[in-house]
Amino acid sequence: MSYDAKTRTITVNQDSDFIVDSGYYFVDTLRKLAFTSNAPPQIKSDWQVIAAWLDNEGQEGLSDYDGELIGTAWKAYLGAGIAPSRELQPLFDSVHEQYKRDGVEYDSAKPPVEVKRVFDRLLATEAEIRANSKNDRNAEKDRSEPPLKSLQSEGKKSWWRRQSRNFRRWAFVSVAWPIAVFFFVAIFDPFNNGSWRYMDDEEYIQMFTVMAVPFLTGIVSHLYTKWVK
Repeated sequence: MSYDAKTRTITVNQDSDFIVDSGYYFVDTLRKLAFTSNAPPQIKSDWQVIAAWLDNEGQEGLSDYDGELIGTAWKAYLGAGIAPSRELQPLFDSVHEQYKRDGVEYDSAKPPVEVKRVFDRLLATEAEIRANSKNDRNAEKDRSEPPLKSLQSEGKKSWWRRQSRNFRRWAFVSVAWPIAVFFFVAIFDPFNNGSWRYMDDEEYIQMFTVMAVPFLTGIVSHLYTKWVK
């Protein structure tokens, strides 16, 4: 820890972690402000949240253990990449990407929601937080609307349109082909009977066999894809 609570300074050197130290600085500043005689109610309330989290009322200062807990939680807070204001989002994005590249694991150290809200107020005003929260909701709405509209559109489609293109093609050919075969037999009389009405049983079987080719081909193809391929 390179933060000196007495002088309220951060010493930056090769062994220091400015992100951790800055978190300690902000929380310690909040603690000191909370004990001033004219501290605003929000400052006092925020410190009570931190004090309950640390299990330390803070009148005697923060312990080394408190500093480690604050530093770790602050690091996880920034690493999550969710800034309290639009102006700070690039910084949070940068830290998030840096942690990803370095393989830093921080999920287990994320602070409780109430503490995170205090951290937000340490870096941004209520107006900035509300504006950013509204933008986040709008962005989430924009992200969710396309698939929602797609689902709604999908629900309005007829049963036929909801089927796959291959199924529709197979069903269409299975119906159109027998009709075409029947008209071919009726018009061109391939069995030389003078009319399809005079066809015998064997000729009917031959005609129906030809009619069933697309239907049977589709069934065999489906079974092959499902059980063999």
